[in-house]
Order: sequence, then C-alpha cells, then structure tokens
Amino acid sequence: PAADAAPAADAAPAADAAPVDDVAPVADAAPVADVVTAADAGVDAAGNSSKELCVEMSVVLAVEMSTQPFKTFKFDGILGLGLGSLALNKNFSAFDMLLGRGLPSGSFGVFLTEGEEGEESEIAFGGVDTRRMLEPALSWAPVMMPEHGHWMVQILAIRIGGKELDLCKDGTCRGVVDTGTSHLGIPAPADVEVGQLLTADAGDVFDCRLVDAPEVEIVLPGKTLTLQPHNYMRRLPLREGVSVSSSNGVHMPAQDG
Repeated sequence: PAADAAPAADAAPAADAAPVDDVAPVADAAPVADVVTAADAGVDAAGNSSKELCVEMSVVLAVEMSTQPFKTFKFDGILGLGLGSLALNKNFSAFDMLLGRGLPSGSFGVFLTEGEEGEESEIAFGGVDTRRMLEPALSWAPVMMPEHGHWMVQILAIRIGGKELDLCKDGTCRGVVDTGTSHLGIPAPADVEVGQLLTADAGDVFDCRLVDAPEVEIVLPGKTLTLQPHNYMRRLPLREGVSVSSSNGVHMPAQDG
C-alpha cells in the first residue's frame, strides 16, 4: 500500500495456526547494518529475474533466543512493514530505507499461500505482481489514524450469511490489515457471536475448507471483501472441546480506538 492507503483484496489466509499463549519468549538482540538484495518482479520466459536491487538496511539481529517458542518457527526473521511510528527510529523503518533506492513507487504487495502444490508466498516492493491479482485492478481504502503506525481501515459493515451484524452499526468499526497473523481478530463480546456463526460440523469432511459454511462480507469504503469458507476455515477439523481462538477476543487500548 502507498503511504496513505491500504489495498483491499478478495481473499484472506485461512486460520490454520494456533497462538502460543503459555510460553514467554526470551531473546537478546542488537542493531546491525546489512545489505538486502531484492529480485526484480519482472521475469523472463524461463522465470528468471531480470535484475536485482541492493539496499543497505539497519536491522535488529537476535544474538540469543530461548528454545521455546523460537525452535518451532519456520521463518528466519520478521520484516516489519508498519508505518514509521512503529519503528525504533527512522533508520529502522523499512519504508524509509527502501524508498528512493530505485523503486518505481512507494507501494508493496503481499501474496500469501499455504504452500500447496509447491506454490510460494512472496512480497513485491515498488508495485504489485499482477500475476498474483484476483481482479484486473486494485481497490484502495484510506488509512485511518496513521499516527498509530498500523494499516488501519474503516469497516462500514460486517455481514455473515447475508445478515448484517450489530457490531459496526455505530460507525466506529476499524480493522488492521496484518499479514503477521492467520487469524481474524474480533473484539469482545462480538467474537462469541461471530465464532458461533462460523462454526460448522465437519462431519465426514477431512478438509474444513470444503464444508458448507456462510459467506463473510467485510464492507470497506468503496470495496466489499467477500470471504468464502475456503478463505477463513482451518484445513484440519478440531477435536471436540479444542479451540484455537482467544478466550477474550481482541482488545485495543482506549487511546488506540
């Protein structure tokens, strides 16, 4: 998204991971400088990148970490793409370091996949990879309260199975576009109602993305995100009595809305 807008897409990653609630991660870190090389999104017929972009970036390097939960993580690090107010300072803002370094524009696009059939997730800087788009053109929604550092957008309404919930009828609903989680965060006490509406009996189905469940519509200014069961369902059914959701819903401090 550009500095004052966030993209709206017609898909969301399925909730296929459970949060670690009972483990306190411990890590020591130190700031360092490193050179990051990004491949050009333009590819030839053989799928080879046409050029590369090297940028010297300030990063925070972990020098010691506790075994849990980090041993179970399959990623090498975290690329923070929040707005500048979330960075340690301007020197650690990925946006400030990337802009003006040969990128065609100050925008980026994220493509997330569960990795089936060898498909890989990717992030494109300076634009979007049109091969990953569901629609011919992007839709944009204004960012609200950018001083908090989040890609926060206004939510006009939420409909489940065609029925509008009371959740956003007072006009104060906002949502954060966050690629750092595979969950849909719902504030309490509405999380209970939404959870009940989206829970379905798996029966003989081994892939919950195939169950008969209601359509979810998230109405943004100028765009409605439509989620089908294969977008928001976990792949594997849960045993009776097992939950991967938060017991308290999502809570935001009063000053953050």
